[in-house]
Amino acid sequence: FVFFFFYYKLYFFDITKIKKIDAHEHFRVGGDIEEYLKVMELFNIEKAIFLPTDWPPDNPKYKGNMSELLKISKKHPDKIIPFATAYSCDPKAAEIIETAIKNGAKGIKFIDWLYSPGIKVCDINSENMYKVYEVAKKYQVPVLLHIDFQKRPTWKYQFETIALDFPEVTFILAHYCRSASEKNPNLELCADTLNKFENVYIDISMGGGLKRYMRYFDENTKLWRDFIIKYQDRILWGADIILDNKDYKTSDWIYKRILADFYILSKKEYKSPLYEYDETIHKGLNLPRGVIKKIFYSNPKKILKI
Repeated sequence: FVFFFFYYKLYFFDITKIKKIDAHEHFRVGGDIEEYLKVMELFNIEKAIFLPTDWPPDNPKYKGNMSELLKISKKHPDKIIPFATAYSCDPKAAEIIETAIKNGAKGIKFIDWLYSPGIKVCDINSENMYKVYEVAKKYQVPVLLHIDFQKRPTWKYQFETIALDFPEVTFILAHYCRSASEKNPNLELCADTLNKFENVYIDISMGGGLKRYMRYFDENTKLWRDFIIKYQDRILWGADIILDNKDYKTSDWIYKRILADFYILSKKEYKSPLYEYDETIHKGLNLPRGVIKKIFYSNPKKILKI
């Protein structure tokens, strides 16, 4: 009986009970933070990073989103961690970011390099962005970047120049470095950067690409599992929910969306709790408990200096 008890505790842990820091969510004006707070309580999420980004590349409504998010974070300082954002081509971007940090922001996020054909984006290593990284260095806050390594290889090179020039700054590359944005993923692009720079982390948020990632995992579970286990000390988790004024963004929907991530990461097989019409038995990554604890808690805790 004693052997069985410890076997059960080791292999059949309840992932919902593990302490968590959610490292990637979005907030826009009109979103109801109370709906997310209800789910935090159910899933033992102690804190959550919220990003006030709008649509790339120029983030048209980010100032209103950021102002509202900073107000909300002051009402829930023990729960909500706000990041600051701006538009990479704005000559006042560094000034805007610094003001937000002085007003309570704990990090920086830029989404401008979400692939936007025909729309102007400034280089990741532009003179203007270097001023932003200097602000990050000055205040010792992490920088989360949404860069597509797979669609634009030049962005990978640009990023690596700034990672080299700012070794004191912690950089987080969203969505597996976006090296999985095409029909066939290329995780080697992400692994190569992680191997080169100790100050670079990634998050494994799947966001609007959840179905695509589910397909990836079904097709080659071992590839993804091995990657996460290998880089377990450099990975953060977040669901990448956009909390906005859409009616369906209720606590029930948020609960199912986050639960989908938990199933994918912890189970060997699962049925989607979010897409209830989907009767497929999908393949999960079945990650070891110790790896999950790092991704959910100890890694973000270290980066945020909590």
